[in-house]
Amino acid sequence: MCFSHSSYCKKEATTETDSENESESPPATEGNKQSLPTSKPSALEKYRMRYSQYRGLQTQVMQSVFKKVEMKDLHGLLTTMLTNLFKITEQARANLTKAGYVAGDEFPEDNETKESLSKVLENMFIFGDLLLQRPKAVHTIYDDHKDWEEQVNWSYHVCSKSGVFNVAELQFLDLMAKEAGILPKDANFENPYLDESEKPRKKFEDPKPKEKKKPKKLKRGPRLSHTEL
Repeated sequence: MCFSHSSYCKKEATTETDSENESESPPATEGNKQSLPTSKPSALEKYRMRYSQYRGLQTQVMQSVFKKVEMKDLHGLLTTMLTNLFKITEQARANLTKAGYVAGDEFPEDNETKESLSKVLENMFIFGDLLLQRPKAVHTIYDDHKDWEEQVNWSYHVCSKSGVFNVAELQFLDLMAKEAGILPKDANFENPYLDESEKPRKKFEDPKPKEKKKPKKLKRGPRLSHTEL
């Protein structure tokens, strides 16, 4: 999996062709005025549409990865994935800082800033997939990197204030932040994404000892008295 890839990149190659096609469109006439769009979608709206498709693919890939990997290889795989993820996120953050972008700003229009923001948004959801599905395994690596925790804190606020995500996606981000130690866990915290391999096993009560069956007393029939003998 390439953590530098983004849904924005995936579609960017078609931008020039689309622009050419738009320039060749016939001029508006009385007959076709109603069919022409009244306004172009904003950069944020375009990204939302692209990301909703990309997120579905992203989720499928993550599920496939976990199904194929053996438990003995899981730690090494997670170490590689997390190291690459935070390396790319750190560089994207540096680019956004250089561009003057801060959490809560309007969705950027220029390609370079959009690309950097896309990497932050999408990599945080990948991290959320890893952390919420395999929290124990991820914490054995994540907890040793305090700089990663600071990156997650920064990225979480960028994501939550970006205006990109719907209610369900924001709830996912909150769960991720709680599991990562960015937000406090409440008493009712429950992780619906937890993998079966990490769910606590039910503790069964020790079987009760079998009661010893008392031997049945045989009923005695009438006995002859000594005089009858």
